[in-house]
Amino acid sequence: MLAVPSLTAALLMLLADHHLGTVFFNPAHGGSIANYLNTFWFFGHPEVYMLIMGAWEVVSEIVPVFSRKPLYGYRFVILALMLIMALSFTVWGHHMYTTGLVNDSFFSVTTELISVPTGVLVLCWLFTLWKGKLSFEPPMLFALGFIAMFVIGGIDGVWMASPRRTSPSTTRTSWSRISTTCCSAGACSGSSPRCTTGSQDERPDAQPEARPMAVLAPADLVQRDVLPHALPGPVGHAAPGGDLSLSSGWGLTNMIETISAYVIALSMLIGLVNIIITLRKPRNAPADPWGGNTLEWATSSPPPPHNFDALPEIHSERPVRDLRLAISAAARSAGPPGSGRTGTEPRPEAGR
Repeated sequence: MLAVPSLTAALLMLLADHHLGTVFFNPAHGGSIANYLNTFWFFGHPEVYMLIMGAWEVVSEIVPVFSRKPLYGYRFVILALMLIMALSFTVWGHHMYTTGLVNDSFFSVTTELISVPTGVLVLCWLFTLWKGKLSFEPPMLFALGFIAMFVIGGIDGVWMASPRRTSPSTTRTSWSRISTTCCSAGACSGSSPRCTTGSQDERPDAQPEARPMAVLAPADLVQRDVLPHALPGPVGHAAPGGDLSLSSGWGLTNMIETISAYVIALSMLIGLVNIIITLRKPRNAPADPWGGNTLEWATSSPPPPHNFDALPEIHSERPVRDLRLAISAAARSAGPPGSGRTGTEPRPEAGR
């Protein structure tokens, strides 16, 4: 609501310059290119966080479920997300350091500040993983791959925050790259039983003891594609139209990148085939195959049109887990048939 109107304004002024004879962005007639840069990047940088916000939220749901622990610092995660959204409107100027139009320490400070709440997110995820009962199901593998990619991709913020350090080598090349492919795949894998009511084929991960070895696969594969493309940046190799022949010295890295890109495309195709097969299989997925925490896992599969027969009670950020514990405690209290238990005996304390 706040960022997109700025892009709309930039596009309308550009349209008017081309077709109505206005001069908003024409320096020869009193306009200014800086007008376009500011109106576009005021949208462009918050837009980055709009796209990755969903990934952060998905990881914040997947990691607790497959760690069998509550999300560490739940309120800090919410606060961090709010701070990132607010600060995203204060850093657009660092995209214009190399133009000579902006050399302001304000944008340097805000760019560094935004790394604080993003660091809080990573620490909360890692502390959630720490000493958890980790289950390396496909959604968890993709979430771990995303965390690795996010940390590696965020390192370039050290350069982006400094007007003196920033140069065409880092802003006009492939130096700055990050991918949310891992998280998108994790979200699809995790929500598949609810969306398709079928169980996906997990034969590549059939052996539980082999699954930890697959943790590195998503991040490693994407890094094999991204890093070779990023390496020419710091030495001044331009991204668009650059020479990547063998004689340029970058032919091998370009070949590794190209092969990795095709492998990633093939993996996406395999995932699509898996989805199609799942849709054709019997609709026999259980209502809560992962032991989820949130309310979408509290209904049957497929869910009825009205979702719930009765409005669930919410006592924490993990209402479905609370419901499972209550049902388990009630079953233990009642005891087996003929046991003579009345349900008034003391019950064992539920785990975390």
